Amino acid sequence: MQAMQSQLDEQFSRHKAEMEAQQAQMEKQMSQMEAKFEAQQRQFEVFLVQMRAMGMPIPEPARKNTNPLPVEKVPDASSTHNINSHRSSMRSESRSPAV
Repeated sequence: MQAMQSQLDEQFSRHKAEMEAQQAQMEKQMSQMEAKFEAQQRQFEVFLVQMRAMGMPIPEPARKNTNPLPVEKVPDASSTHNINSHRSSMRSESRSPAV
């Protein structure tokens, strides 16, 4: 029983170390990506300043929509049926010969 517990402890310690190493690697990648993004952002801001200096009209960035449109509700089966029956009656009218 004691040997089994120590084996489990060893496996857990190994797994924990692997997970910590993986997390450290992911954090390093994330900080590299953030640094790259910030550098690209600065380059873009310099580009905009240069374009404005040459007289190019640069639109202001759109403000983030803080009040998004409400999500449309899916029609229930009864309203869908009404639309479909209306469509079929329209089709049958268009097929009938002119009197």
